[in-house]
Amino acid sequence: FVGVDLPLGWGQTKPASASTKSVSVGISEGGDGAQTAVSKDAIYHAAYQSIIGLSDFQNNATFAKFDGTGSTIVIIDTGADLDHPHFGPDLDGDGVADKIVFSYDFYYGDSDATDFDGHGTHVAGTAAGMDQQYPGVAPGANLIVLKVFGDEKNGYSGGEVDALKWIVENVEKYNIVSVNLSLGSASYDTSPTEGYATQYFKALAQKGAIVVAASGNSYAWEYTNPDAGPYNRL
Repeated sequence: FVGVDLPLGWGQTKPASASTKSVSVGISEGGDGAQTAVSKDAIYHAAYQSIIGLSDFQNNATFAKFDGTGSTIVIIDTGADLDHPHFGPDLDGDGVADKIVFSYDFYYGDSDATDFDGHGTHVAGTAAGMDQQYPGVAPGANLIVLKVFGDEKNGYSGGEVDALKWIVENVEKYNIVSVNLSLGSASYDTSPTEGYATQYFKALAQKGAIVVAASGNSYAWEYTNPDAGPYNRL
């Protein structure tokens, strides 16, 4: 099946109705005479949804209303492509999609949380993207984008702590229900310890906000680069 991925608010004008043709297609890495007629990304996306049960959840009428509407997800990362079409319309024309209700750059200390790496945009889209073909887990949810990495995607723990503190102070204001941290550290341990942000994680738990954090991101890289420094990486 070949379809058109229409941006939000667009409609198909020609042909006016769907048509069907019999075609022979294949997927290839390329090369002489090779034809790629189906997006591998589309196939992988469908496979991932099936593996984690997301497709069954989204297609179950009992849970149809649970799309995140009325709640807010915080993405602590490299920022985001703030006006990406997958985040919906920007009706006020300020360069930020309307579903992104707040954004801030804790690395540079300004209000421009633009993503120059793509990682934060990908994570935000996975959480709450509104695209019809590639929807996020909670497409109805609002987003808060807190950038804690520099444009070269390195950062220090101070920015993350400041971001977590801000979230604790604003949980009720934005109805924040979950926080995502997809990042790594130069320090790893096999047992839980009281860390620099423990108080904020506890406070968020008490307020009913779920914190989802990576466990071991960049471990292989840090292991092979022990002198790289104490900064955090994706």
